[in-house]
Amino acid sequence: SDIAVAKGLLTYLEDRRALYEPYSCETARYVVSSILEIRRRFTSDLEQLNRDSPLAQTLIAMRAACRKFLHDVNNIEDIEFISPSHHRLWNRDEKDFFMALGELRSTIGVHAAQIAVRYGIDVEETLVSIFPAQPDED
Repeated sequence: SDIAVAKGLLTYLEDRRALYEPYSCETARYVVSSILEIRRRFTSDLEQLNRDSPLAQTLIAMRAACRKFLHDVNNIEDIEFISPSHHRLWNRDEKDFFMALGELRSTIGVHAAQIAVRYGIDVEETLVSIFPAQPDED
């Protein structure tokens, strides 16, 4: 059961561009919508698991990261208009939004990598791009 849930979840996350697209391609309103959907998926998958399982504990941590992101960006007044520009400096709201998104991506990446390793699941490069860096081999 855990393996099936893990495979399905990683396949789902591979298609969530809010987790890996360059910031220059992101619009805040769509990112927030996507993170809400991801959080719902974590909750749905948790309903299928024993809460004491390692996978369930990982999903709980990833869902908490989504809640933290949503809390952090909740106070941004002009979130509807956040879209990075290469032609000007980011304002404070843009900085706060993309810092929160970077933190979320990092947290999800660590946990998704753990799932992939624990269950021996191959993952598309798009999602691997947010996994922790591999140590250099000499």
